[in-house]
Amino acid sequence: MKSVFFICTVLLFVVLASCNPQIVNNNNIIAYVDTIPISLTEIDSKIKQNLYDELSRIYLLRQTAINNEIEKKVLEIESKKNGIPRDSVLSRYLKNKLNLGKITEFNKQYKVKYGKVLEIRNGLIYHDPDSPRGKELILEDLKKEMKSQFIDSLKNENKITINLKPPVAPTINLEHLLVHCRGDEGSSVSMIIISDFDCDRCREYHSLFDSIYNNYSHLVKFGFTNYSSYVSESAIAAESASLQNKFWEMHDALMKISNVPDSTEIFDIANNLGLNMTKFKRDYSSDKIYNLIEANLYMINGAGIYGTPTILIDNKPVFNSSSIEDIINRLEEELTKSM
Repeated sequence: MKSVFFICTVLLFVVLASCNPQIVNNNNIIAYVDTIPISLTEIDSKIKQNLYDELSRIYLLRQTAINNEIEKKVLEIESKKNGIPRDSVLSRYLKNKLNLGKITEFNKQYKVKYGKVLEIRNGLIYHDPDSPRGKELILEDLKKEMKSQFIDSLKNENKITINLKPPVAPTINLEHLLVHCRGDEGSSVSMIIISDFDCDRCREYHSLFDSIYNNYSHLVKFGFTNYSSYVSESAIAAESASLQNKFWEMHDALMKISNVPDSTEIFDIANNLGLNMTKFKRDYSSDKIYNLIEANLYMINGAGIYGTPTILIDNKPVFNSSSIEDIINRLEEELTKSM
């Protein structure tokens, strides 16, 4: 009798759950439209880059806080070892190690390397290295360098273990995107630039990305896809030029100019590139190319990308796309893995 009651109870629950999905305990469902569920996975897939960027910022904040705390701890250990207050450890070290010879040598090296001393105070102020303020600022830099070296030496004397891990970059599906490639197109390592011809910042960083291409074109597959909030004339021009195998020539020309070009400037560029102007103008005016670019913008949005320029290394975003160091480090990591 009990077993029959149990079976009836289960069947009743299943029937009620089918009528009211909120009865079902599914932690991944975060909203409903009538009975249609919206999952957290679905939402997160739309904002992949946003989430990764925010997690990366949190990671950097924690990393800085950890380094500051480690610095305090090693100074505390050193203060107990020498029987002096923690706040006196650094000042005593500088007093013992800082001398006129070190200051003079650092000053010489600074002048050779930089020429002028930069101070940020209500704008940029440049000082002569031999001026009183210039010498004061150089001395401050020397003290910072010596402090950093001293802290590093204390860390080496102690066993430092950091278990904080950076966030895992999401994979962006590029399968159907309008991506133009060059470099070593057979390479298993790729660097895709999601950029906007009409974006000032994108044009500003073009030379940086170009320098990476020049150094790694024999090892890496490089790609470009245009992304913006609208179908731009520049994007149409680049795709029209691609139909005459001149995408990259048009790309480079558009990225090197300092303004958003109008159709007259675009036709001048196309003519200078030696394109068949009759065909170019016909393609430039066609609905086919416009629709192709528009579809690409929707797909990039759907892939969870929101900003330009965005750099993808093996389909995973680089947090700081304006850092040549971060990009190269990621490329080197992936090239090492592929060997």
